[in-house]
Amino acid sequence: MLTFTLQLCPTKTTRQAINSLPPLPQTQAQKLITRLANPEIINPRSAIPFTLWGALIEHDGWRQNLLGKIEFTKCCCWC
Repeated sequence: MLTFTLQLCPTKTTRQAINSLPPLPQTQAQKLITRLANPEIINPRSAIPFTLWGALIEHDGWRQNLLGKIEFTKCCCWC
């Protein structure tokens, strides 16, 4: 479909810039990591809004901290 569109409209924009996620303050990130490490939360990704989740996993240190605290047996879906 994209190839066909490009043949008919070669100047059509097929990509758009994606806005960056707002950065999280360190205290908020630490609170989110503590909250998401709760064993009662089965799917951490769906427990908070995507903007918070994305900002949290975008940061290498916070992502590693979160991965270290979450039990992988309960984690069925990260995205």
